[in-house]
Amino acid sequence: MNKLVLKLVWLGLLLAAALPLGCKQLGGLLYIMTPPREQKVSAEFPGLKNHSLAIVIFADEATQYEYPNARLTLAAKIAENLKDNIKNIRIVKPIAVARYQDENIHWDVERKTEIGRDLEVDYVLFLSLVVYSTREPGHLSAYQGRIAGEAKLYATEKKEGENCVWEHEDDLEVSWPRVARYSARVEPVIRQETERRFADMLAKKFYNHKILLDEEED
Repeated sequence: MNKLVLKLVWLGLLLAAALPLGCKQLGGLLYIMTPPREQKVSAEFPGLKNHSLAIVIFADEATQYEYPNARLTLAAKIAENLKDNIKNIRIVKPIAVARYQDENIHWDVERKTEIGRDLEVDYVLFLSLVVYSTREPGHLSAYQGRIAGEAKLYATEKKEGENCVWEHEDDLEVSWPRVARYSARVEPVIRQETERRFADMLAKKFYNHKILLDEEED
């Protein structure tokens, strides 16, 4: 039985089941029984398999003062996502990277090849945070997570100046939820979810994945 016949049979069964229903119930049934549309998305840089990586995050002093663990928690979520989706990738523990940054005051002006060699990895994923906040701009009591940053990937084995093997054209940016909340109790949840979404967006640049075309953001 070819695909066209199968589709016609499926449509006939669907219509038969829907005849006793009203318009509202029919719409609900169609939504439930219609398979979600998917689209395959190729990795922008698929070369991390079987390689080692250090996730190095730059945050300015103001961000580090207000969110002391931001580098650790965000890096941990990015690392977890990459490990779950890329085979045989080895990622330096975020706490080890943070220790390296704290012990080397001028690490941020070092060459990326040197950072890679110091951390003994093949690649350095460098994320420079532009925004990291859990409050809506201009409203101290309105809680809405927002993370934005510039991401680049450097190959340790290449010469400085020629070692940026991937970069995103624009800043990556995530905000959640769409409508701000006004209870301080939700701040930890907002922070965790915003980090998770940002990590998911960034990590997906490095492995093939699928997206649901009909999926709506919360």
